[in-house]
Amino acid sequence: MESEHINSLARGAGMEVMVGCLDESSLGIAAGLHFALNRPNIEFTDLGGNLDLQDDLVKGLFKIEEGFMVASQEPGLGIVTY
Repeated sequence: MESEHINSLARGAGMEVMVGCLDESSLGIAAGLHFALNRPNIEFTDLGGNLDLQDDLVKGLFKIEEGFMVASQEPGLGIVTY
């Protein structure tokens, strides 16, 4: 995964990293959130691109509590199929 390679180079150089996004559904945001939460050198995120969507078909993959994103504890990014 290219993002993992870039992050490992930055970590090796002692650099902090920020994960950001463009307008995308909650599915893409959840993947970015899980990536960021599992790497110690990622200090900042800008993962609000789903807030610009009028009809985001994916819901419940994370919550926003007191201004912080909280990832789902369910496996597979929290995706539930019916």
